Amino acid sequence: MTQPRTADHDKGAPALATELEDNLVDRIAIADVLRRRARDSGDSLALVDYSVEPPVRLTFFDLNREANRFGRVLRGQGAAKGDRVVVLSPNCTDIAAIMYACFKTGMVYVPLNFMMSDSDLVYVVNHCEAVCAVVHPSLAARWRAIEGGLSERPTVVVMGDAPVEGFAPLASLASSVSDADILDVVLGDRDPVQILYTSGTTSRPKGVVNTNQNVFISSLNMALLFTLARGDSYASPLPLFHITAQGHMLMTHQVGGMFVVSTFEAESLARILEEEQINGVFLLPMMWKAMLELPDIATRDFSALKRALYAMAPMAPSVMERLHAVFGCAFNQTSGQTETNVVTKFYDGSPVEFPGANYWGVPAPIADQAVLDDEGNELPPGQVGEICWRSPSTMLTYFRNDEALREARRFGWHHSGDLGMIDAKGQLRFVDRKKDMVKSGGENVSSMRVEQVILGLPGVVAAAVVGLPHPKWDEAVTAFVRLGPGASLTAAEIMASCRRDLSRFEVPKHIEIVDNMPATPTGKIKKHELRQAYADLYRDEGT
Repeated sequence: MTQPRTADHDKGAPALATELEDNLVDRIAIADVLRRRARDSGDSLALVDYSVEPPVRLTFFDLNREANRFGRVLRGQGAAKGDRVVVLSPNCTDIAAIMYACFKTGMVYVPLNFMMSDSDLVYVVNHCEAVCAVVHPSLAARWRAIEGGLSERPTVVVMGDAPVEGFAPLASLASSVSDADILDVVLGDRDPVQILYTSGTTSRPKGVVNTNQNVFISSLNMALLFTLARGDSYASPLPLFHITAQGHMLMTHQVGGMFVVSTFEAESLARILEEEQINGVFLLPMMWKAMLELPDIATRDFSALKRALYAMAPMAPSVMERLHAVFGCAFNQTSGQTETNVVTKFYDGSPVEFPGANYWGVPAPIADQAVLDDEGNELPPGQVGEICWRSPSTMLTYFRNDEALREARRFGWHHSGDLGMIDAKGQLRFVDRKKDMVKSGGENVSSMRVEQVILGLPGVVAAAVVGLPHPKWDEAVTAFVRLGPGASLTAAEIMASCRRDLSRFEVPKHIEIVDNMPATPTGKIKKHELRQAYADLYRDEGT
């Protein structure tokens, strides 16, 4: 096996030798995972990137060297420990190298959801006060388009070896710096390592701050929960700016396994699973359904698969039966949040009280669960309340949002905003969302945000946005609108405004103009009645 090079100490190292040496002995630092795998599994594949052709393959030794180089480039751009580094990119191997580069140098990694509206991107970059930005060439023009709205412009490098839009190329800069391990920074267990911006019920995304402890423990928890063996490979085509794909990559690296980077296309993923002999895969329910629609899916060789995962919605027994027949492995539903570092619940198919219901199962080994009433009392089995968790994987805070943190931390529990109950067999059953959040195609959509845009249009007097069952998106963002007397606004005009002012995943799939909406005596719209009345609106969309 190729041996990694001996570490050097950069000039101007910020830590005193004794403090640094003590820290290196017993710290909890997610950066050390990659360094350890480069030492003990250096020639093993860490990443295979199928977002390009031919696929890029990086060993742990390669990835560790890239991360060291990128860390020094970021320092050269003026970033230091504690500074925020934003990354605007589709899935690619450079994302992993930049993420680890931030972890190694103590910088705070902030991946950006490139599907956000320009307004939200500007807000996030400003809110986190980014010092440096790393941008994919395909999104360089977009970055230029939002620069005018930034209060402070971070230094920018573009991925690759050629300048784009006038930005310096990352690969060229990295070619002239050392690739030796970066071991000159004291990394604390509770030091922030990343901020993930997630949609909430407020109009702007909230920044979830995770620490070395959160991320490290979460990745070990997932490896334990999904019974990964040394060298097991995993695939998940979800965006790496999401906690889910990132979490699966980190858990795979904990055991020296290969993670497949890709986007989702059913035929391509089926081929990858077969040719690479992948051991585990995470897909959304709509992706699993798309896989089953491939005409030759039953003839492919998926014998290497040990476990298949899905989340956010249950799958019909008939669909699950066919999945088992085709893929021949265990299927499990997982649940969690960005705030709890992916997985806190795991349903393993154990007996339940209400067959067919949406079960989230039992807690992960590192988590406590409870169902609480509005006064913070733990409810007995059979009663519905808010699902709450305690776990060392839970976020440190919401970045610069103490009010949101206080609301989430009431009564000594992390509050999920979801409603559920524990049944007579000890299994957690999801009932509904306490907050009006729509989960569509893997994205969290704030109904309030969409309503605000629609209510800002002349002639609109009331708007209600709900998620309705959809065969592809699991939930489809659906808007109900009531116009005032004499208003001539059309559904198409409302849709055009939504497309202009909202991110793509927030735009309603359907707008229904209605004469009346069910409401309480105080004027609050009864969204549950709208959901019931229009539950079959998209029933024939997949036929």
